Amino acid sequence: AVALFRPRRVVVAWDGGRSAWRRSVYPGYKVRARSGRPDLTDCYAQRPVVRDLLTVFGVGQLEVAGVEADDLIAWLAVDERFADRAPSVILSTDRDYYQLVGDGVSVYCGVGSVAAHVTAATFAASAGKSSPAEWHAYRIVNGDASDAIPRVTGLSGEKRWARVYPALRRLGYDGDAVDFFVGRRDVETLGDDPTDPDAEICGKLHDCWGFLERNALLMDLRF
Repeated sequence: AVALFRPRRVVVAWDGGRSAWRRSVYPGYKVRARSGRPDLTDCYAQRPVVRDLLTVFGVGQLEVAGVEADDLIAWLAVDERFADRAPSVILSTDRDYYQLVGDGVSVYCGVGSVAAHVTAATFAASAGKSSPAEWHAYRIVNGDASDAIPRVTGLSGEKRWARVYPALRRLGYDGDAVDFFVGRRDVETLGDDPTDPDAEICGKLHDCWGFLERNALLMDLRF
């Protein structure tokens, strides 16, 4: 990846532990069944060696106690205080970073038979959704099994999504999930207009809004 992109700076972010504030929002966050889970003791034991190697290679490292690496990487990639630097390329297999893709931010996965570089221009072909905004909303509604975040009953599924996303757009969703889902006070009337072609979907949005708000808080990396 370094040879391919020739960055001016390389930074590796380490998990500082599970996010305490996410666990406060949803105690089940990243709580997975223990059966079938691999023993990673030997893997974690290699951390000091990897840290030493990165130091020798001149790679910067970042870790903050109680903060997940995802949030640190998002901060480095999109915080306006770094706006004057070169574009950021996030090296990861984690699709959570797709929500950050846009001008100046891309995601590169060099694992597998075909390396994928997801940019704003290639997003639809790479992620199967029209834009990072749609992909992010889809994940909020459909949950994330890898983080034990459940899907929203009554709204999830690919077939229903064809109706859910246009309704969200009509209600003002533009990709900023926290701004759209969290703390809104105008959802009580959703679904009340029987002439609205989206009345059924809006009614379900009303019934599930608390779950949508929770998932948006759990999944968003941009605040």
